[in-house]
Amino acid sequence: LTSGPTHDPSWSPDGTLIAYEVGNVTSHEIWVMNSDGSDQRFLVEGHAPAWSHDSSRIALVKSFSDTLPWEVAVVSFEDSSITRLTRNSHYDFAPTWSRDGELISWNSITGLWSMNADGSGPRLLDPLGSDSWGVSSSPSFSPTDSLIVYERYNSRPTNPFPRDTPVSLWTIRPDGTGARQLTEPRRD
Repeated sequence: LTSGPTHDPSWSPDGTLIAYEVGNVTSHEIWVMNSDGSDQRFLVEGHAPAWSHDSSRIALVKSFSDTLPWEVAVVSFEDSSITRLTRNSHYDFAPTWSRDGELISWNSITGLWSMNADGSGPRLLDPLGSDSWGVSSSPSFSPTDSLIVYERYNSRPTNPFPRDTPVSLWTIRPDGTGARQLTEPRRD
């Protein structure tokens, strides 16, 4: 279908398109193609694409300057216009949409966050504390949008993208209440 260093594929909810990241250590771009691999095209610079429920927008993270960390943004699929949603001093990762398109959740080096899809009302759902050192992987909303499942590191990661750090799965309500551990930490 495609060549080059690709990762983070995301199906459009209507099943006709796939957004994906092309990149290496210094360059990150979001591309889109038809689900059969045809019509591959550049959309915008960024990381970790996630389609909105109506396939009209893609949430992603990108840097808006050489000195700022990655921020959550949304790009219009129709005209490639970008709307920056977060403005902070820490790195954001892996945004995801609620099924109804009303919320976006993401993780950062400060914890698990959620906000309205227009960027208003950001809420720190699960801050980093003494018992965990961060969240990893994309959070995911339940089919009813009543819970978010996410990974939580259970010890200090040994590098920015730890694969050897014990992780457990947790759920939490989008308002930040009811955090519940589902699995015990495991190492492979």
